[in-house]
Amino acid sequence: MFVTDTQRSVFKQHIRPFLIQHEPSKKRLLIPQMH
Repeated sequence: MFVTDTQRSVFKQHIRPFLIQHEPSKKRLLIPQMH
């Protein structure tokens, strides 16, 4: 699949905040499951 620089930058702009926003909640969910 061919991805242009524009598509890549837009992808990063949308995905990075999403990952950063959900990182704490994801860890919070994983910790109880491990115990």
